[in-house]
Amino acid sequence: MRRFVIAVLCMIALVPLVGPAQENSVPREVTTKSASNAELARRFYEEFHTGDVAQADEMIATNAIFHMGGDSLGREDSKRDVAAIKAAFPDVTWQVEDTLVDDDKVAVRWIFRGTHQAEYAGVPASGNLVEMSGITILLVENGQIVEGWIEFDAFGLLQQLGAFPPVAGPAANADAPQRCTRQPVTEGNEIFDPACPHPVE
Repeated sequence: MRRFVIAVLCMIALVPLVGPAQENSVPREVTTKSASNAELARRFYEEFHTGDVAQADEMIATNAIFHMGGDSLGREDSKRDVAAIKAAFPDVTWQVEDTLVDDDKVAVRWIFRGTHQAEYAGVPASGNLVEMSGITILLVENGQIVEGWIEFDAFGLLQQLGAFPPVAGPAANADAPQRCTRQPVTEGNEIFDPACPHPVE
C-alpha cells in the first residue's frame, strides 16, 4: 500500500511537466511580435497603399529597400508610386487575402482593384476596372519595414489598361480551317491529300 501511495504522488508531481507547461511553450512575446508584424503588413497595403502617404515614415525605415521587377526602390520612391497609383485609380483598394509570419518576415498575398481614370505608366485613362494579385515578402525590424520583395503580373495589368491587345488562345480560331505545311499527294492530274485538306500555299 505504501508503495502504491508513493507512485501516485510521483505521478501527480509530473503532471505540470506534461500539461500546461507544454501548451504554453511558445513565449508570449513571440506571439505578440508575430501579430504586430502581420498587422504592420496589413496596414502597409490597406492603408498606406490606398493613398495615406503620411503613414510611410511610421511604417517604413529610412533606408528601406524594395525589390520589384529588377529595380530597387527606397521609401521616397514608394511614396511617389503610391501617390501616382492613387491619382490614376482614385477608387483604388488593396485587399490583404493572407499573411504568413516567420520570425521577422511576413508573406502577404494581396489583390489590387481600381478604375483607370488617369494616365498611368504612359497609358492614357481607359475607364477600365482592373484587378491584379501579387505576393510580397516584408522584412520587419524594430516595428518598421526594412526590406521587401514584390512579385505581380505587370504585363497582365498593362493588358487590362489597354496597352497591349489580349493574347488570342486556341479557342479564338477554333472554327477556322486548319492549315498544314506537308506536301500534298499527286494522283493522276489531281493534287489531293486527305490528311492535309488545306495545305499552305
